[in-house]
Amino acid sequence: MGLQLSIITFPVPRALKALHTPPPSPLADVYNIIPIHDLLTDHPSLRYPEVHAASASLRAVGNLPKPPYMSWNGNYDLMDWLGLLFGFQRDNVRNQREHVVLHLANSQMRLEPPPSIPDTLDAAVLRRFRKKLLENYTSWCSFLGRKSQVTIGKRSKNNNNNSLPDLRRELLYVALYLLIWGESGNLRFMPECLCYIYHHMAMELNDFIDQRIDPSTGSPFLPSIYGECTYLKSIVMPIYQTIKTEVESSLNGTKPHFGGITTISMSFSGVGVMGFVNFVAWEDTEYPSQALERRDVQVELLTCFITWAGLRVLQSVLDAGTQYSLVTREPWLLGLRMVLKCTVAITWTILFVVFYARIWSAKNGGSWSPEANNRIVTLFEAAFLYIIPELLPCNSI
Repeated sequence: MGLQLSIITFPVPRALKALHTPPPSPLADVYNIIPIHDLLTDHPSLRYPEVHAASASLRAVGNLPKPPYMSWNGNYDLMDWLGLLFGFQRDNVRNQREHVVLHLANSQMRLEPPPSIPDTLDAAVLRRFRKKLLENYTSWCSFLGRKSQVTIGKRSKNNNNNSLPDLRRELLYVALYLLIWGESGNLRFMPECLCYIYHHMAMELNDFIDQRIDPSTGSPFLPSIYGECTYLKSIVMPIYQTIKTEVESSLNGTKPHFGGITTISMSFSGVGVMGFVNFVAWEDTEYPSQALERRDVQVELLTCFITWAGLRVLQSVLDAGTQYSLVTREPWLLGLRMVLKCTVAITWTILFVVFYARIWSAKNGGSWSPEANNRIVTLFEAAFLYIIPELLPCNSI
């Protein structure tokens, strides 16, 4: 007679089962993004020491001040930190994390000779990437005469966070630009606009990192926007809505209208167009295009040719001053060329002033006479002759 044993099983409570079940990866449902955040994942790309070096550099959050009004997790990296600080979308943070890590890893793999410590990010790799990525922003600052907010090695000694490594700050500048770019949508067709956005957000990043005092509140500086999806809602959408309104006002390009994508983009790259917008806005109309329908406004805008010629006079004088030493050493033809250049610029300035004054002198009270219209045509003919040298491939004067 044999002894039969039966195994009695009892259902395991859900709470107890949860204690033994490993937590799911936060990006397990994302199939097209390398799980760089998870060091325990056996992914082929994570076997390279260069990938580990780049991802480890992103995890060096250290003593950075925590983003306000947001819960902080100890597993967050610099990308998460920026996402919480300025309200970038979570998927954008995921994409740009992979972008940064793979780009830096690929660059470090191509180093010749290879670095002695391959699992540590080489500072020269990051520096080259930052300079290439922000080349357009650097040119934008130079063109407008603005001070760049990329302050590597230029921080004030009075800041409270002087121990912040340059490598980490450089990573933040790179990551911030990519996060802005990744969530800007069609604003990418306006590179000057992205430079403008980056300039002000990098300024706020510096103020927040250095814990500067906000003069308006007397407390440590806080970003002007924060919270979930605030970059999209507070920056991208208002600019996009402005462009949409301008397009609708022009009836999709079938009606003459001032505001276009090129013009709006140019408004972020110089004071000339912005001055034009402000000037037209002074005419108390709902839209700038409505002010341009007035003949008085159209004629007043012709002063741009006077300004243009006057700036040429200033340029010729500055050229003569900066090249004075060459004039004294080189043949007299160089000095003659500078004199002729200045003389031509002065002549054009005087001509434009005379033509412009003659237009207003021919106006009959509140109406524009045929003679005044003819004089407007004369000024445009002179302007065409003035612009011809600009259209030539070489302009010797």
